[in-house]
Amino acid sequence: DEDPASVDCVVEPDITLRKEVSLDGGPFLDANTPDTGPSGPLGADAEYRLVVENTGIETLVQAVITDATLGLFDVAVPGGPMLPGDIRTIVQGDAGFGSLYYIDRCDVTGEKLNTARVDAEGEWSGDKVESEDPAWVTCEDPQIELLKQVSLDGTNFFDADQPGDADVPVGQVGLTNATYRFIVTNIGTEALTNVTVVD
Repeated sequence: DEDPASVDCVVEPDITLRKEVSLDGGPFLDANTPDTGPSGPLGADAEYRLVVENTGIETLVQAVITDATLGLFDVAVPGGPMLPGDIRTIVQGDAGFGSLYYIDRCDVTGEKLNTARVDAEGEWSGDKVESEDPAWVTCEDPQIELLKQVSLDGTNFFDADQPGDADVPVGQVGLTNATYRFIVTNIGTEALTNVTVVD
């Protein structure tokens, strides 16, 4: 008498990529949206790091990173094959990943996006897997403008920058009081705090 028994061996390769960014030495942030990403002034440098995880149940081989904005094209993930559960953190000091440090990322104001992708395949199944993750940074230009005006009647105010200007009001010594006002305007691209006026 014979009684066979069979089993199905299932492989489920999977991979996850997380891309993080820091501006000018600040904390690394996942930065999937502009609101969750870092912000910095013009001239700020960006540093990126990549966290690759084998989230499947099969060893992964030929894992490579592509990030066109940073000039990375099919650069091998360091460390060779990735066992299930393996996590690899890639930084700018790793071979082939020097461009993860981006000098003068904030060359102009605005929101900047770049996306990285990891590709790999299952060691036994040959199934291809991929994952991608964006990273946003916001580049700002803080600026402020002050306008000081003077009035002799409390109603009509003048800029009166230079003594000889046509809009300089004329009063009588000992009989005329002057009223000043300051108009402070945020003419930059960033919210300003701790704004003070000294005269």
